[in-house]
Amino acid sequence: MLKAARKNYHWLILAVFVLLSLIFNHFVYMSFDDFQYSLVLKFSDTPQHFFDFHVHHYMYQNGRALIHFIVTLLAFQGGQALWRLYNPFLLALLMVLIAKSFTKTTHDFKRALAVCCVVFTGIGGALAIHAPYQMVTSFNYTYPALLLFANICLINKANLAWDYAQKPLKKWAFRIAVVLMGLLIGASMEQYALMAIGYIVLYILFKCIPYFGETKTKLSFFEGLKATLKGLLKIRKLIYISLLLNIGGFLTVFLAPGNFHRMVVHRDVSKFTNFVAATTVFLNTKSTIVYTFILLCCLCAWMFSIKFKNRYALWFHRLWAVCLILGWCFNAFLTLNTLGINNRSHIIIRLLFQGSDLAFLAALVYIPILLLLKYKRTVYIVSAILALGSLYMLVFAAVAEYRILMPCLYGLFPFIYLTAAEFVKKPIFKPLAAVICVLTLGMYSFTLHGLYKNYKVNEINMQRVAEYKRNPPADKVLVFLPTADDETQGFSINRIDGAYASLDGHRGYFLTLNDIPDAKLYYEDKNGELIEMEIEQPRKENY
Repeated sequence: MLKAARKNYHWLILAVFVLLSLIFNHFVYMSFDDFQYSLVLKFSDTPQHFFDFHVHHYMYQNGRALIHFIVTLLAFQGGQALWRLYNPFLLALLMVLIAKSFTKTTHDFKRALAVCCVVFTGIGGALAIHAPYQMVTSFNYTYPALLLFANICLINKANLAWDYAQKPLKKWAFRIAVVLMGLLIGASMEQYALMAIGYIVLYILFKCIPYFGETKTKLSFFEGLKATLKGLLKIRKLIYISLLLNIGGFLTVFLAPGNFHRMVVHRDVSKFTNFVAATTVFLNTKSTIVYTFILLCCLCAWMFSIKFKNRYALWFHRLWAVCLILGWCFNAFLTLNTLGINNRSHIIIRLLFQGSDLAFLAALVYIPILLLLKYKRTVYIVSAILALGSLYMLVFAAVAEYRILMPCLYGLFPFIYLTAAEFVKKPIFKPLAAVICVLTLGMYSFTLHGLYKNYKVNEINMQRVAEYKRNPPADKVLVFLPTADDETQGFSINRIDGAYASLDGHRGYFLTLNDIPDAKLYYEDKNGELIEMEIEQPRKENY
C-alpha cells in the first residue's frame, strides 16, 4: 500500500486538490455577471430571441460569443449547483494539462502536477473567487485555459505523433483535434488566444533556428539562414494550419464591434497608468502574495546557483537576489498594511515600492533570457513571454479587476515547476517546500474562512428574499445584511461604496431573477442604519 502511494503520489495530491476545491466551491454564491447571464433564457420567449440576444451582445458588448453562448445555457436555474460539482474537476483537468504541456517523462509529469496543485492552492482572496470559482467569470478564464494547454500538448506532439499512429483513423482524429483546438482557442478569449498564437510562433522559431538546437557547430549568417529555412519546411503543415485558424478565431473576438464599444469607454486611460495598474495587481495584492513568494524563491534559486567565470558578475547576481528578497518583504508589508504607512504617502516610499516591482519584473525577464543564452533552455523564456505578454497586452485596455491575472499566473506555472525540478535535490528544497505548503494552506484557510462568513450572510439574505416573496410588505422594502468579510467578498450586490459602485445595475438583475423586480433594496450597516441601494432595472428588450 505504501509503495503504491509513493508511486502514485501525484494522483493523491490531485485528489486532495479536488476535495479542497469542492469545499471551496460549495461556499461560492451567485454574484455579478451570474445574475445577468442567468436572465437570458428567462427573457427568451423563442429560440430566435435567444440567438438575437447573442448577436446584440456580440455587436455592442463583448466579442466572446462562443463562451457566452455556452454560459447562458449553463447559468439558468440550477446552473450554480451544477457548477459547484463539476468546476473542481475542470480545475483538476487544467492542472493535469499544464503539467503535461512542458514535461517529457512520467517522472517529470508527476512532480509538475504536484507543484501545480500546491501553487494553485496558494492563490486566494478575491482573485480565487472572481476567476476560478465564480460561475460565469470562471468559465471565461478556465475553459479557454483548458483549450490553451490542450493545444500546447497537441502542438508538442504534432511533429512526432503521426509517425507512431498505426491506424489511418487515429491519424485523422489527431489532425482534426489539432485543427479544431486551434480554432476554438482563437475564438475563446483574447488573452488566451494570443498566448496560443505566441506559443506556436515561438515553437516554430526555436525548432528552426540552428542556434537553439543541440548542435554546437558554428554557422555563418547565410548558413544559419539556409538551415532556418530548411527547418521551416520541416514543420508539419498542420501546425501552420492550426496557427492560421488560431489567428482567424482571435480576429472574430478582437474585431467584434462590441469590443470597440468597450474600448471607447476607457479611451482616456493612459498606457502608463495601465502598466502600473497591471504590475500592482500582479505583484502587490493579498491574493497573490503566496504566489509571488514562490516566484521569488525560483528567481533567487537561479541567481544563487548559476555559475559565472567573472566574480563581479557572480556577486552582482547575488546582490540582485538580496535586493529582490528585501523588496518583496517591503512590498508585502505594505500590501498587508503591517507597517502602518501608505505606499503613496511619501515619494521615497512610492519609489521603493515601484522600484521593487520593477526589479522583480526585470528578474522575471532576465532569468529566462539568461537560461536561454547560457544553457539553451527555451521553455523558461516561452513561459515568461506567454505570461507577461498576456498581462501587459492589457495596457491597451482598462486594468481594474483581479481576474485578468489568471492567464499570467497559469502561464508562469511551467517556469515554477521546471525550476522546482532543477533544485529538488538541493538540501534547502525540502524545508522550503514545507514552508510553501504551509503558506498555501494558510492562504486557502484564510480565504475559505472569509468566504464562509459571507456565505452565511448570503444565506440569511436569501431567506429574506424568500420571506419577501411569501409575504410582500406594503412598502416593498427588502433589507439585506452587508458582507461579513471585505477581504474575500468579491463582487457583491450589497456593496455601494468605492470600486463596487459600478455594480448597482447587477442588483436589478438579482431582483428580476428572483421575481421581485419592484423591491426597494436596503442594507443595514454596522450601526444599524438602513442605507438604500441604487438599482437600475434590466429591461426585457435588452435581451
